[in-house]
Amino acid sequence: MAHTSRRYHHVQLSRSHEKRGRLADEDRQRFPAAGFSAEQILEVVAVVAASTITNYTGSVTEPPLETQFAEFAWHAPTR
Repeated sequence: MAHTSRRYHHVQLSRSHEKRGRLADEDRQRFPAAGFSAEQILEVVAVVAASTITNYTGSVTEPPLETQFAEFAWHAPTR
């Protein structure tokens, strides 16, 4: 699923928030032109929605990183 969403991200589904979730016909046509079936658009919407809610939830709650994942923690590069 994630691979599908990353590929389609390049054909502008991510801009749908600017239009309050409404896709123009041109945007719908880009999806099959990028090599996807019409059925896969729901998969992309679901991945974007799950990612968005997860990011907001983590930003609001700031949960501590579990010890077993500490070695994989991301750290911003120093300037």
